[in-house]
Amino acid sequence: MAPLGIAILGSGIFAVEQHKPGVGRLRSAETCCGVLSTDFGRFASQKDVDAVIIALPIPVQPSIIKRCLLAGKHALSDKSIAPGLKQVQELLDWFMEAYKYEREVVEKMGRMLAFSVFAGNYETEWRKVPSYQGGFFLDGGVLQTAALSPY
Repeated sequence: MAPLGIAILGSGIFAVEQHKPGVGRLRSAETCCGVLSTDFGRFASQKDVDAVIIALPIPVQPSIIKRCLLAGKHALSDKSIAPGLKQVQELLDWFMEAYKYEREVVEKMGRMLAFSVFAGNYETEWRKVPSYQGGFFLDGGVLQTAALSPY
């Protein structure tokens, strides 16, 4: 498994004293720590950055989360994702547009007899030999599959 590149966006006390040392300790889990920064543009095009820990003021969270997702990065917010319920709902509605689009495409295809969903590579020991019926399908695949369901 290739190292997971994690960047930290923010330079406040918590980012410096908690996030940076915490991510640094993950190196043994094949993770590399990005440099503390307040410039998202610095990470947006970097191929070795997979995820961004966002440690910025709450009012800028929605726009930074969107930018991360549009750049193909995982967005890990260390606090509320928006300053109020209205902004949270707007961000969630924006995020759900991808699922709505996929669903519309599927519905236009007509009656569905079968389909497949790629849910990523989640090859972990506890998923290979689950302690419950259904294994990974119930653990992770069901969420992606449900989002595509026309029902």
